Amino acid sequence: MLGVYLKRIQLHEISCTRSGDKGPNSNVGIVFYNEEIYKWAVVNLTASLIKNHFKSIVKGNVLRYELPNLYALNFILEDSLGGGGSDTLVNDAQGKTYGQALMLLEVNVPENMIHYGMSKAAMTGMAQSIYRESNCPVVIIRPCTAYGPGQPSSMFISQAVNSAVGGKTFRMTHDKQRRDLVFVKDLVQALVIAATAPGINGEIINIASGKAHALRDVAKRIWELSDSKGKLIIGGRKAVNSELVDTSSSTSI
Repeated sequence: MLGVYLKRIQLHEISCTRSGDKGPNSNVGIVFYNEEIYKWAVVNLTASLIKNHFKSIVKGNVLRYELPNLYALNFILEDSLGGGGSDTLVNDAQGKTYGQALMLLEVNVPENMIHYGMSKAAMTGMAQSIYRESNCPVVIIRPCTAYGPGQPSSMFISQAVNSAVGGKTFRMTHDKQRRDLVFVKDLVQALVIAATAPGINGEIINIASGKAHALRDVAKRIWELSDSKGKLIIGGRKAVNSELVDTSSSTSI
């Protein structure tokens, strides 16, 4: 069975919003782009998750209402406006701004739910259809993350190797992301075999080791193998809206 690949995105990539206020409360409605995304949201976008996202401003409960005919969820944020727009001097204490704030929430969604994954799935279906209808030789390859010579310098492993070999400080997140990895020469060999092996036309082949590695462990191993004079700081950065910023909570090697 194929695994489900997750992609970290912001909520605005799979939905749109409308929000408003009434007295001390505000409501945030989220409309999802299709039924599949809505069903995912029903399971994953809980009232407690939304309350945590707004923990600095929501003093009361968060109530959630499901609207399946609209593919929508409506959240009531109780006691979230400092008493209401007419009772506070806080600048623009209006619930109309909360919808856009919620759109910045980062979530992990199945890759095939978003446009990138959907395009990959569509290409796979088209290739299989061409094979079935015309017997055109087609083999579909799904490689895991490749690394090695020629990898762009912006990629994680390239950055870590270059920092370790150069004796530089490398700051990474505390993130527990895991990746299955394949060396580029092994990937090329697998592609050659897939292109020349008999009896596999129309098949989908996953090129992977079957073992996922935590990126923090990968970085530690790079430091061990290179005997680097540089410093590896795990937790020296954290992801914030797709950017990396320094944080004081860290461990170093």
